[in-house]
Amino acid sequence: MILILSTRDDPHARLVLEELQARGVASTLVDAAELGSEHTITVSYPGGATWTRADGETIDLSAVRCLWFRRLRFPTLQMHPLLQHRRFVLDEWKELITGLFLSMEATVINELRHQIFCPKGLQLREASRVGLRVPSTIMTNDAASVSAFSRELPRGVVHKAFRPMGRRSLDTRVLEPEHLEALDSLYLAPVIFQERIDKRADVRVMWVDGRVFAVAFEADDEQIDSRLNIDAPWDVIELPAEIELRIAALMGRLGLRIAALDLVIDEHGGFVFLEVNPQGQFLYLEILTGLPITRAVADLLIAAAAEGAVPRTRAGSMEALP
Repeated sequence: MILILSTRDDPHARLVLEELQARGVASTLVDAAELGSEHTITVSYPGGATWTRADGETIDLSAVRCLWFRRLRFPTLQMHPLLQHRRFVLDEWKELITGLFLSMEATVINELRHQIFCPKGLQLREASRVGLRVPSTIMTNDAASVSAFSRELPRGVVHKAFRPMGRRSLDTRVLEPEHLEALDSLYLAPVIFQERIDKRADVRVMWVDGRVFAVAFEADDEQIDSRLNIDAPWDVIELPAEIELRIAALMGRLGLRIAALDLVIDEHGGFVFLEVNPQGQFLYLEILTGLPITRAVADLLIAAAAEGAVPRTRAGSMEALP
């Protein structure tokens, strides 16, 4: 069986599930946010684990041979007189859920230790080590460092958050003079600051276990990230062999079998690496271009399930961290 862990309103997960079921592959989707309300789970050692839906359907988790770790939401705790200590209760759920998925004898896409521990700093370091060009970058909560950094880059600086704000995506923005005057609260949280690249295009690359799908969006001087402009001219491109090889090396170093990468093509035609999202969006690329990314993801999950049961008991150990 292939188990997809995501949210019910995730169209990526739903379409891949439909593709798997259309091929006759035993597969289902679960959302951990539904535990603690409508769904229940029982884990036994030795033994196995069962997930019971609100309608009584029971899923034997010991039969899972591939887990697609697409999205993880922890239980949404409903108001209840007994839930006076919500933080404690949520921590209890996190302990059970992470322990279950870290110890499952299934091939995990992507392995949790690689997907969770894939911060921006590690991405930039490893991208540079495999020979990809990365922009000059500082990650800081120090206003003086930002001011000095901006003076060194006459073409300008952009800033962005490390992560989305919940389900709200935060776009990359130009660091304007008025922003420099408002850095007195920066000490509260770090921000990523990077050199602004004069570019021809923004590129989204979808990596699916060695298969590469790349789309270039024509740069717009009025918008930092042209991928956010649905009217921007686009083109399916073939990456230079050298860049593709370096991306393959980066995916190997990060331990990712599926990922979305963001790059830009500078004014001279060179490629600059920006970041990796281990479970990034790809449907908009498929809708725009017709690229068969959903089928490729289904192919990957089927192949991963055929690899057989793989013990993951050490997947979260400190020795295994990058």
